[in-house]
Amino acid sequence: MPQNQLSLIHPALETLEKKEKFAEIMADPERLGLSVAQIAEKFDMSVATIYNLIRDPEIAEKIKLKRAHRVEIELPKVDQAMVKEAVAGNVRAAELVYERWDGYLRGERDQAVNIWNVLIQNAEARGLPPPVIPDGRKNQGEINAE
Repeated sequence: MPQNQLSLIHPALETLEKKEKFAEIMADPERLGLSVAQIAEKFDMSVATIYNLIRDPEIAEKIKLKRAHRVEIELPKVDQAMVKEAVAGNVRAAELVYERWDGYLRGERDQAVNIWNVLIQNAEARGLPPPVIPDGRKNQGEINAE
């Protein structure tokens, strides 16, 4: 940092350990169950200082990296839940699965039919009834007849 530029870092966050802990709390969607006032008290600073600190580039970057890491950890659970929904017949979930993994683009009819076929095969393999499209169509023939 240039010497003529004042640091926005509060003295309570002078150590790397304290910066990391602050960023960890602020990166959590629920701030680990703490209110901003409780966080301010924990770090011996005002609520206004908390809001100023999260705008500091160094702290903001730490928070961003911790949030990204958290998403990285949780994403497999989201993927599993979405695949489970797709296999159960949720067509929108199937579209989202294919968008994420295969670059599926909406409106590509052949891919939509392929997705539907995969859903039917997965349901059959698990001994489940075939999925039903929300508008009542039940099979590929009805999809292709449009």
